[in-house]
Amino acid sequence: MSPRNVRNFWVTVEVDGKQEKIATGPRSKDGGMNIQLFQREAGEVTEVLTILCRCNEHGILSTEVVPSYRTLQRMRPEESSESTHFYSDRD
Repeated sequence: MSPRNVRNFWVTVEVDGKQEKIATGPRSKDGGMNIQLFQREAGEVTEVLTILCRCNEHGILSTEVVPSYRTLQRMRPEESSESTHFYSDRD
């Protein structure tokens, strides 16, 4: 089911042990957001990836998925890339 009121971007997160989903997005028409995902690795907290959501001055929306440097090191070369982009018009 899609959220009812969405600006440029929206994220919904379900977490085990939490009663409610986290659902949020930027407030402004040209707003963006950053999402960072972490996980434990050998007892340490490690950043896995960052998702950057932006709206440029021409109204083009961009979502960039950026794996962390450590994540790229663990991937086989054919699986890795610097980032993945998804573009769309805002309106």
